[in-house]
Amino acid sequence: DPLTQAKALYADASFEEALVTLERMTGAAASTPEVLTYRALCLLALGRAPEAQAVAEAMVKSAPTYVPSSADLSPRFLALVRDTRQKLLPGIARELFATARAQYQAKDIAKAEAGFQTVLALTDDPVWKAAPDAADLRVLASGFADLAKASAAAAAPKEIGRAHV
Repeated sequence: DPLTQAKALYADASFEEALVTLERMTGAAASTPEVLTYRALCLLALGRAPEAQAVAEAMVKSAPTYVPSSADLSPRFLALVRDTRQKLLPGIARELFATARAQYQAKDIAKAEAGFQTVLALTDDPVWKAAPDAADLRVLASGFADLAKASAAAAAPKEIGRAHV
């Protein structure tokens, strides 16, 4: 398993070798938050801060609700992720809200409701929660989430009725 190998190499301070191991990964496995965490950690350890920043941005964009555990991670990495999340979450949340609203309007209620719940989670994130735009978006997402739940509840009896016919 390349990730396990990379973790061991990172623990042994073989940062270049760990990066090479991680770069051999392809597809979805290469962009999981854990893989991106170790890639950024190695880059930071090698003094390649701009590349580590790019990796942190990719991690936040691909998994905006992911917050790395502070256990066993460098304070510099945790600060990088915190700062990156603080910078990117407002835009990501607005995009997710727009997508969820479009799904709601297209009557794709289940996806819309999930999207609104993700927006609510992001607006409650400590790195952004106190901002006025987070509060405004929280109100909008909450209202739409309630509408989506009501729409799903109203559709449920119709679906049950059709199943028995």
